[in-house]
Amino acid sequence: CGGGTLDSAVAELAHMRRNNSSRGHGKGHTTMQQKMLWAYLCANALGYLHSQSPPLVHRDLKPQNVLVMNDPGRTCKLSDFGVSRSIKTPLVPGEKGSSSQLSTRVVTVAYMPPVCLRTLGLTEAVNNQTTADIVSGEKWDVYSLAVVLSFLLSEQHPYSGQRDAELVHGVVEDGLRPETAGMEPRLAALVSRMWSAEPADRPSAANVARAFADGVT
Repeated sequence: CGGGTLDSAVAELAHMRRNNSSRGHGKGHTTMQQKMLWAYLCANALGYLHSQSPPLVHRDLKPQNVLVMNDPGRTCKLSDFGVSRSIKTPLVPGEKGSSSQLSTRVVTVAYMPPVCLRTLGLTEAVNNQTTADIVSGEKWDVYSLAVVLSFLLSEQHPYSGQRDAELVHGVVEDGLRPETAGMEPRLAALVSRMWSAEPADRPSAANVARAFADGVT
């Protein structure tokens, strides 16, 4: 791709913005336009994957798995559709007598939705996928995208400095989420819906893409 990852691209944008600000050049609008393009392209790519039959899900969406192209528009693409693994877990955390297998991979804790964090440490390899959508793969991706958007707009990695155990407890038990301070109200409301604790309350990736296409900010 030649352009690195979203992680490195955001760091580059932040560096350019700071330099331009110190020189008195206003490049903030251009920077936001680029970020909104990346947000739309990520959501649109997920929407395409989820529209397949059966739906394709990523389940490890994070800035390091978004490749930024070296084209004039600095577009981006999703990457790292790696080896899947399984989590044996109850259909609903705490529900008795219900066991199934969830296809997943070793993912980054900060980008996992609450119901998936409850299953940490129970992974093992499998050859097939039975009730793989007990935690809707599509809504898992939407939650992860919300955390990516928080990183993209704040230029700060989520939950910086927190240990995994603290993070898991905070997200699952206390409703901890990354900051939305500084986001436009409509965008903050969209992101808050995307990382809702209830998967059913999250919009589809296609609807998120439409919101960005219509100018959510």
